[in-house]
Amino acid sequence: MKHSIYYIVALIILSCTSLVAQVGMHIPTAPEATIDTLKPAEIQTEPGLFEPDPVYSYVDELPYFKFISNSTIEEFIKENFFCSEELKKQYTGKYIFIECVIEMDGSVSNVKVLPGKGLNPKLDAEALRVTKLTSGKWGPAKINGKPIRYRHRIKFTM
Repeated sequence: MKHSIYYIVALIILSCTSLVAQVGMHIPTAPEATIDTLKPAEIQTEPGLFEPDPVYSYVDELPYFKFISNSTIEEFIKENFFCSEELKKQYTGKYIFIECVIEMDGSVSNVKVLPGKGLNPKLDAEALRVTKLTSGKWGPAKINGKPIRYRHRIKFTM
């Protein structure tokens, strides 16, 4: 009985392979189109997932804040960060860390509070607001003299 089942399975496999040979079907053994063989226009991505320019964390020249001559990001934060005196007292000496991308044109994108680095929803929201206000006020980071996108972190001290 056991041998007859093996015999039937073998006959099915042989008949399928001979059918494929007769019809001339091509059964690929490996993918014919890989990511390496596709042209950029043929690569399909979901909207918003593909960014043409990478974001760097290490650069030759860091981005610089250029709002008013001799103005620093710290001064800008002091002038534009608003919260109640109660919150200031409660969180004195503590920090909020914001991460953003400084674009090649000096604008700011992808602004977010680093996970576990926020203090309070109201303070975090204010830090995000102030960071977004800096958009367009940055000189770009550079590698080999060429402007690039840069992942930047800003520390807000309470």
